[in-house]
Amino acid sequence: MNKSFVLGLGYIIATSLLASFLADVTVGFSPIIWALILGLIAGNVFHLNKHIPKALVFGEKQLLAGAIILLGFQLKFAVIQSFLWILPVLAVMIVLSIVLGFKLAPRFGIDKECGLLLGAGNAICGTSAIATLAPIIKAKNYQTAISISVIHVLGTLALLAIPLLVPILKLENETWGVITGGTFQAVGQAVGAGYTVGTEAGDIATIIKLIRVLLLAPVVLFFSFRNKKQGEGQQIVKLPLFIFGFIATILIGNLFPVSSLVDLTEDLQDWLLIGAMVAIGSKIFYKDLIVSGPKALKLGLFIFAFQIAFIAATIGVKHLIV
Repeated sequence: MNKSFVLGLGYIIATSLLASFLADVTVGFSPIIWALILGLIAGNVFHLNKHIPKALVFGEKQLLAGAIILLGFQLKFAVIQSFLWILPVLAVMIVLSIVLGFKLAPRFGIDKECGLLLGAGNAICGTSAIATLAPIIKAKNYQTAISISVIHVLGTLALLAIPLLVPILKLENETWGVITGGTFQAVGQAVGAGYTVGTEAGDIATIIKLIRVLLLAPVVLFFSFRNKKQGEGQQIVKLPLFIFGFIATILIGNLFPVSSLVDLTEDLQDWLLIGAMVAIGSKIFYKDLIVSGPKALKLGLFIFAFQIAFIAATIGVKHLIV
Protein backbone atom coordinates (compact mmCIF):
# COMPACT_ATOMS: atom_id res chain seq x y z
CA MET A 1 0.00 0.00 0.00
CA ASN A 2 1.80 3.16 -1.20
CA LYS A 3 1.87 6.54 0.47
CA SER A 4 -0.44 8.30 -2.00
CA PHE A 5 -3.10 5.61 -1.54
CA VAL A 6 -2.99 6.00 2.26
CA LEU A 7 -3.17 9.78 1.93
CA GLY A 8 -6.08 9.38 -0.46
CA LEU A 9 -8.00 7.19 1.97
CA GLY A 10 -7.33 9.75 4.69
CA TYR A 11 -8.70 12.47 2.44
CA ILE A 12 -11.86 10.46 1.73
CA ILE A 13 -12.42 9.73 5.44
CA ALA A 14 -11.79 13.34 6.52
CA THR A 15 -14.04 14.76 3.79
CA SER A 16 -16.78 12.25 4.63
CA LEU A 17 -16.70 13.38 8.27
CA LEU A 18 -16.84 17.02 7.18
CA ALA A 19 -19.78 16.28 4.85
CA SER A 20 -21.65 14.59 7.72
CA PHE A 21 -20.96 17.57 10.00
CA LEU A 22 -22.14 20.10 7.42
CA ALA A 23 -25.33 18.09 6.86
CA ASP A 24 -26.04 18.28 10.60
CA VAL A 25 -25.63 22.06 10.78
CA THR A 26 -27.37 23.00 7.51
CA VAL A 27 -30.86 22.48 6.15
CA GLY A 28 -31.73 20.85 2.82
CA PHE A 29 -28.37 19.27 1.98
CA SER A 30 -27.74 15.64 2.88
CA PRO A 31 -24.26 14.19 3.60
CA ILE A 32 -24.39 12.66 0.12
CA ILE A 33 -24.67 15.96 -1.69
CA TRP A 34 -22.18 17.67 0.63
CA ALA A 35 -19.72 14.86 -0.08
CA LEU A 36 -20.17 15.38 -3.82
CA ILE A 37 -19.75 19.17 -3.60
CA LEU A 38 -16.70 19.02 -1.32
CA GLY A 39 -15.12 16.39 -3.54
CA LEU A 40 -15.80 18.42 -6.67
CA ILE A 41 -14.21 21.54 -5.19
CA ALA A 42 -11.16 19.76 -3.77
CA GLY A 43 -10.67 17.67 -6.88
CA ASN A 44 -10.51 20.70 -9.16
CA VAL A 45 -8.50 22.96 -6.84
CA PHE A 46 -5.85 20.39 -5.91
CA HIS A 47 -5.99 18.15 -9.03
CA LEU A 48 -6.52 15.10 -6.83
CA ASN A 49 -7.01 12.72 -9.74
CA LYS A 50 -3.30 13.18 -10.50
CA HIS A 51 -2.05 12.88 -6.92
CA ILE A 52 -4.27 10.16 -5.42
CA PRO A 53 -5.78 8.36 -8.44
CA LYS A 54 -5.81 4.85 -6.96
CA ALA A 55 -7.58 5.99 -3.80
CA LEU A 56 -10.26 7.80 -5.84
CA VAL A 57 -10.82 4.74 -8.03
CA PHE A 58 -11.07 2.61 -4.88
CA GLY A 59 -13.62 5.02 -3.43
CA GLU A 60 -15.65 5.24 -6.64
CA LYS A 61 -15.69 1.51 -7.31
CA GLN A 62 -15.10 -0.53 -4.15
CA LEU A 63 -16.79 1.71 -1.58
CA LEU A 64 -19.86 2.09 -3.77
CA ALA A 65 -19.92 -1.65 -4.44
CA GLY A 66 -19.69 -2.32 -0.71
CA ALA A 67 -22.58 0.05 0.01
CA ILE A 68 -24.77 -1.68 -2.58
CA ILE A 69 -23.88 -5.15 -1.30
CA LEU A 70 -24.73 -4.18 2.30
CA LEU A 71 -28.08 -2.80 1.15
CA GLY A 72 -29.06 -6.36 0.27
CA PHE A 73 -29.27 -7.26 3.97
CA GLN A 74 -31.99 -4.63 4.43
CA LEU A 75 -34.21 -5.59 1.49
CA LYS A 76 -37.07 -8.01 1.86
CA PHE A 77 -38.49 -10.13 -0.94
CA ALA A 78 -41.83 -8.33 -0.64
CA VAL A 79 -40.18 -4.95 -1.32
CA ILE A 80 -38.33 -6.24 -4.37
CA GLN A 81 -41.42 -8.02 -5.67
CA SER A 82 -43.40 -4.78 -5.44
CA PHE A 83 -41.11 -3.22 -8.05
CA LEU A 84 -40.92 -6.06 -10.56
CA TRP A 85 -43.66 -4.31 -12.51
CA ILE A 86 -41.06 -1.88 -13.80
CA LEU A 87 -38.93 -4.56 -15.49
CA PRO A 88 -40.85 -4.53 -18.83
CA VAL A 89 -41.08 -0.73 -18.61
CA LEU A 90 -37.30 -0.45 -18.33
CA ALA A 91 -36.80 -2.93 -21.16
CA VAL A 92 -39.00 -0.85 -23.49
CA MET A 93 -37.29 2.38 -22.39
CA ILE A 94 -33.84 0.93 -23.11
CA VAL A 95 -34.85 -0.22 -26.60
CA LEU A 96 -36.46 3.12 -27.45
CA SER A 97 -33.49 5.10 -26.11
CA ILE A 98 -31.00 3.15 -28.21
CA VAL A 99 -33.20 3.44 -31.32
CA LEU A 100 -33.66 7.17 -30.75
CA GLY A 101 -29.93 7.69 -30.36
CA PHE A 102 -29.14 5.71 -33.50
CA LYS A 103 -31.86 7.21 -35.68
CA LEU A 104 -31.59 10.85 -34.55
CA ALA A 105 -27.80 11.05 -34.54
CA PRO A 106 -27.56 12.33 -38.19
CA ARG A 107 -30.12 15.06 -37.45
CA PHE A 108 -27.95 16.28 -34.57
CA GLY A 109 -24.88 16.17 -36.79
CA ILE A 110 -23.09 13.24 -35.14
CA ASP A 111 -22.21 9.66 -36.11
CA LYS A 112 -24.79 6.91 -35.68
CA GLU A 113 -22.34 4.90 -33.56
CA CYS A 114 -22.01 7.83 -31.19
CA GLY A 115 -25.79 8.17 -31.04
CA LEU A 116 -26.16 4.47 -30.24
CA LEU A 117 -23.63 4.76 -27.41
CA LEU A 118 -25.41 7.83 -26.02
CA GLY A 119 -28.70 5.93 -26.05
CA ALA A 120 -27.22 2.91 -24.30
CA GLY A 121 -25.25 5.00 -21.80
CA ASN A 122 -28.32 7.01 -20.85
CA ALA A 123 -30.62 4.02 -20.66
CA ILE A 124 -28.54 1.33 -18.95
CA CYS A 125 -25.52 2.15 -16.78
CA GLY A 126 -23.59 5.13 -18.07
CA THR A 127 -19.94 4.74 -19.01
CA SER A 128 -19.96 1.01 -18.22
CA ALA A 129 -22.52 0.38 -20.94
CA ILE A 130 -20.61 2.58 -23.38
CA ALA A 131 -17.29 0.87 -22.64
CA THR A 132 -18.89 -2.56 -23.07
CA LEU A 133 -20.73 -1.79 -26.31
CA ALA A 134 -18.09 0.36 -28.03
CA PRO A 135 -15.85 -2.52 -29.21
CA ILE A 136 -18.87 -4.58 -30.23
CA ILE A 137 -20.26 -1.93 -32.60
CA LYS A 138 -16.74 -1.00 -33.75
CA ALA A 139 -17.00 2.56 -32.43
CA LYS A 140 -13.99 4.81 -32.97
CA ASN A 141 -12.04 6.13 -29.99
CA TYR A 142 -13.30 9.69 -30.35
CA GLN A 143 -16.92 8.46 -30.54
CA THR A 144 -16.44 6.54 -27.29
CA ALA A 145 -14.71 9.48 -25.60
CA ILE A 146 -17.41 11.98 -26.59
CA SER A 147 -20.20 9.64 -25.46
CA ILE A 148 -18.57 9.02 -22.09
CA SER A 149 -17.98 12.75 -21.56
CA VAL A 150 -21.57 13.65 -22.40
CA ILE A 151 -23.06 10.94 -20.17
CA HIS A 152 -20.74 12.00 -17.35
CA VAL A 153 -21.76 15.66 -17.68
CA LEU A 154 -25.49 14.92 -17.85
CA GLY A 155 -25.41 12.67 -14.79
CA THR A 156 -23.35 15.17 -12.82
CA LEU A 157 -25.65 18.10 -13.59
CA ALA A 158 -28.73 16.02 -12.77
CA LEU A 159 -27.26 14.87 -9.46
CA LEU A 160 -26.37 18.44 -8.47
CA ALA A 161 -29.90 19.58 -9.41
CA ILE A 162 -31.68 17.10 -7.12
CA PRO A 163 -31.42 19.17 -3.88
CA LEU A 164 -32.91 22.14 -5.75
CA LEU A 165 -35.75 20.15 -7.33
CA VAL A 166 -36.91 18.20 -4.26
CA PRO A 167 -38.54 21.16 -2.42
CA ILE A 168 -40.03 22.46 -5.68
CA LEU A 169 -41.63 19.32 -7.11
CA LYS A 170 -43.03 17.90 -3.82
CA LEU A 171 -43.00 14.28 -5.00
CA GLU A 172 -43.27 11.22 -2.77
CA ASN A 173 -40.08 9.38 -1.85
CA GLU A 174 -41.20 6.33 -3.82
CA THR A 175 -41.74 8.43 -6.93
CA TRP A 176 -38.31 10.04 -6.56
CA GLY A 177 -36.76 6.60 -6.15
CA VAL A 178 -38.40 5.30 -9.33
CA ILE A 179 -37.42 8.39 -11.34
CA THR A 180 -33.79 8.56 -10.20
CA GLY A 181 -33.26 4.81 -10.34
CA GLY A 182 -35.00 4.58 -13.69
CA THR A 183 -33.27 7.47 -15.46
CA PHE A 184 -29.92 8.47 -13.95
CA GLN A 185 -26.95 7.22 -15.92
CA ALA A 186 -24.22 5.82 -13.65
CA VAL A 187 -24.91 3.56 -10.68
CA GLY A 188 -23.27 6.03 -8.30
CA GLN A 189 -25.32 8.92 -9.66
CA ALA A 190 -28.63 7.03 -9.42
CA VAL A 191 -27.93 5.73 -5.92
CA GLY A 192 -26.58 9.08 -4.72
CA ALA A 193 -29.55 10.99 -6.14
CA GLY A 194 -31.99 8.63 -4.46
CA TYR A 195 -30.38 8.89 -1.05
CA THR A 196 -30.15 12.67 -1.40
CA VAL A 197 -33.96 12.64 -1.30
CA GLY A 198 -34.23 10.11 1.54
CA THR A 199 -33.53 6.56 2.66
CA GLU A 200 -36.67 5.09 1.10
CA ALA A 201 -36.01 6.82 -2.21
CA GLY A 202 -32.39 5.64 -2.12
CA ASP A 203 -33.33 2.02 -1.50
CA ILE A 204 -35.85 2.06 -4.35
CA ALA A 205 -33.45 3.84 -6.69
CA THR A 206 -30.79 1.21 -5.99
CA ILE A 207 -33.14 -1.70 -6.74
CA ILE A 208 -34.36 -0.18 -9.99
CA LYS A 209 -30.91 0.93 -11.09
CA LEU A 210 -29.51 -2.58 -10.57
CA ILE A 211 -32.35 -4.01 -12.64
CA ARG A 212 -31.20 -1.69 -15.43
CA VAL A 213 -27.61 -2.88 -15.01
CA LEU A 214 -28.75 -6.49 -15.36
CA LEU A 215 -30.49 -5.56 -18.61
CA LEU A 216 -27.07 -4.75 -20.08
CA ALA A 217 -26.63 -8.50 -20.64
CA PRO A 218 -29.41 -8.99 -23.21
CA VAL A 219 -28.43 -5.76 -25.00
CA VAL A 220 -24.82 -6.93 -25.33
CA LEU A 221 -25.98 -10.38 -26.43
CA PHE A 222 -28.19 -8.81 -29.12
CA PHE A 223 -25.39 -6.76 -30.66
CA SER A 224 -22.91 -9.63 -30.27
CA PHE A 225 -25.30 -11.98 -32.06
CA ARG A 226 -25.85 -9.42 -34.81
CA ASN A 227 -22.10 -9.02 -35.30
CA LYS A 228 -21.60 -12.78 -35.26
CA LYS A 229 -24.09 -13.12 -38.11
CA GLN A 230 -22.08 -10.47 -39.93
CA GLY A 231 -18.85 -12.36 -39.22
CA GLU A 232 -17.45 -9.74 -36.83
CA GLY A 233 -16.81 -11.90 -33.77
CA GLN A 234 -18.50 -12.15 -30.40
CA GLN A 235 -18.20 -10.28 -27.11
CA ILE A 236 -18.31 -11.97 -23.70
CA VAL A 237 -20.83 -10.36 -21.35
CA LYS A 238 -19.31 -9.37 -18.00
CA LEU A 239 -21.61 -8.04 -15.30
CA PRO A 240 -20.14 -6.17 -12.29
CA LEU A 241 -19.28 -8.54 -9.42
CA PHE A 242 -21.19 -6.42 -6.91
CA ILE A 243 -24.41 -7.48 -8.63
CA PHE A 244 -23.80 -11.05 -7.45
CA GLY A 245 -22.83 -9.81 -3.97
CA PHE A 246 -26.03 -7.78 -3.82
CA ILE A 247 -28.11 -10.82 -4.77
CA ALA A 248 -26.25 -12.96 -2.19
CA THR A 249 -26.90 -10.54 0.69
CA ILE A 250 -30.58 -10.32 -0.26
CA LEU A 251 -30.83 -14.11 -0.02
CA ILE A 252 -28.92 -14.20 3.27
CA GLY A 253 -30.99 -11.41 4.78
CA ASN A 254 -34.26 -13.10 3.84
CA LEU A 255 -33.42 -16.76 4.47
CA PHE A 256 -31.37 -16.51 7.68
CA PRO A 257 -31.90 -14.74 11.05
CA VAL A 258 -29.51 -11.80 10.71
CA SER A 259 -31.73 -9.03 12.10
CA SER A 260 -29.04 -8.04 14.62
CA LEU A 261 -26.77 -7.11 11.71
CA VAL A 262 -29.24 -4.85 9.96
CA ASP A 263 -28.57 -1.72 12.04
CA LEU A 264 -24.82 -2.23 11.79
CA THR A 265 -24.89 -2.76 8.03
CA GLU A 266 -27.19 0.24 7.57
CA ASP A 267 -24.77 2.59 9.36
CA LEU A 268 -21.78 1.14 7.51
CA GLN A 269 -23.61 1.42 4.21
CA ASP A 270 -24.26 5.12 4.85
CA TRP A 271 -20.57 5.82 5.46
CA LEU A 272 -19.44 3.79 2.47
CA LEU A 273 -21.87 5.70 0.27
CA ILE A 274 -20.68 9.08 1.56
CA GLY A 275 -17.06 8.06 0.92
CA ALA A 276 -17.95 6.92 -2.59
CA MET A 277 -19.59 10.29 -3.31
CA VAL A 278 -16.43 12.10 -2.15
CA ALA A 279 -14.38 10.06 -4.62
CA ILE A 280 -16.88 10.52 -7.46
CA GLY A 281 -17.03 14.27 -6.89
CA SER A 282 -13.23 14.49 -6.81
CA LYS A 283 -13.06 13.01 -10.33
CA ILE A 284 -15.44 15.54 -11.88
CA PHE A 285 -13.68 18.28 -13.85
CA TYR A 286 -15.12 21.63 -14.82
CA LYS A 287 -13.53 21.34 -18.24
CA ASP A 288 -15.69 18.30 -18.98
CA LEU A 289 -18.71 20.60 -18.83
CA ILE A 290 -17.14 22.76 -21.55
CA VAL A 291 -15.32 20.45 -23.94
CA SER A 292 -18.04 17.82 -24.41
CA GLY A 293 -19.27 17.92 -27.96
CA PRO A 294 -22.16 20.41 -28.05
CA LYS A 295 -24.05 18.42 -30.69
CA ALA A 296 -23.62 15.15 -28.80
CA LEU A 297 -24.61 16.90 -25.59
CA LYS A 298 -27.87 18.05 -27.18
CA LEU A 299 -28.73 14.53 -28.31
CA GLY A 300 -27.78 13.08 -24.92
CA LEU A 301 -29.97 15.65 -23.18
CA PHE A 302 -32.85 14.87 -25.55
CA ILE A 303 -32.63 11.14 -24.75
CA PHE A 304 -32.33 11.84 -21.01
CA ALA A 305 -35.44 14.07 -21.16
CA PHE A 306 -37.30 11.37 -23.07
CA GLN A 307 -36.45 8.80 -20.38
CA ILE A 308 -37.64 11.08 -17.57
CA ALA A 309 -40.90 11.74 -19.42
CA PHE A 310 -41.32 8.02 -20.17
CA ILE A 311 -40.81 6.95 -16.54
CA ALA A 312 -42.97 9.80 -15.23
CA ALA A 313 -45.78 8.85 -17.62
CA THR A 314 -45.49 5.22 -16.51
CA ILE A 315 -45.80 6.25 -12.86
CA GLY A 316 -48.87 8.33 -13.72
CA VAL A 317 -50.54 5.44 -15.56
CA LYS A 318 -49.75 3.06 -12.71
CA HIS A 319 -51.36 5.39 -10.17
CA LEU A 320 -54.47 5.69 -12.33
CA ILE A 321 -54.76 1.91 -12.62
CA VAL A 322 -54.18 1.29 -8.91
